[in-house]
Amino acid sequence: AQACGQFPDSKKSWMLAELNRIIRLDAQLAEPFIQSLARELGWLDPPGLNAFVTTAIQTYKRNRTLGEKFVSLSSQVALDACLKLQRVVPLQQIRHRLSRYLQASVGVPLRIRSISSAPGENRSTAGEPAAFSDGRCVYLPDEIGIGDRQTNVNLYKMLTRLEAGYAEFHTFWFDVQKWADGLDEEARGNVAADRGRIDSMISAGCSDLECLFALFPLPRLASDLFTVFEHGRIWACLNRKDPGVGRRGRPLL
Repeated sequence: AQACGQFPDSKKSWMLAELNRIIRLDAQLAEPFIQSLARELGWLDPPGLNAFVTTAIQTYKRNRTLGEKFVSLSSQVALDACLKLQRVVPLQQIRHRLSRYLQASVGVPLRIRSISSAPGENRSTAGEPAAFSDGRCVYLPDEIGIGDRQTNVNLYKMLTRLEAGYAEFHTFWFDVQKWADGLDEEARGNVAADRGRIDSMISAGCSDLECLFALFPLPRLASDLFTVFEHGRIWACLNRKDPGVGRRGRPLL
């Protein structure tokens, strides 16, 4: 019961349904099945897991020993069957591949991290695949499952390339203090009252861009507008540097 409670909330209902089918077949298979769900089996989507369990049941009825190996993923036949059914691509499977791609295409020292491991507020990966970066790491979804396996791998690569553009094309070079010093006299006077707030935000670990957005009456709107325009600028830079990126990425995005 404790292991079942650790199933991801988004997958819990249908994982439990398939576990119920396994228990009806042989209660002794419950534990190896749960262990398999913590491995490769956990990356199958509902139709894939249902198909795997159906094959496992058929195999068990023909040969108990082979069925047990199938459920526990301790045979090559079971691993091959699982991989064939896998549509969802987990980040942990291709993290090193994405890191090599990043170094080859950008050359900027960035690390690949999952969104769930991001510092600060809890990050959700529900809904459409999201990604973000902070100048040191590119944070990607823990898994992507919106198309076939190759489409999901390609989307990982495109999100990585696009997010790396923030570092490659110097988004994070912005210095709010230098910006304020470079304003004309009237504008500098308008900002002067906020310099203390900027200093305290920087001391609290806020980024220079966050300090800039805080100067606007509607900081969230300022942030959203900046993101839209900066995303467009980076996309244009990528297209100038490597037109193939645009051709391959536009259908995915």
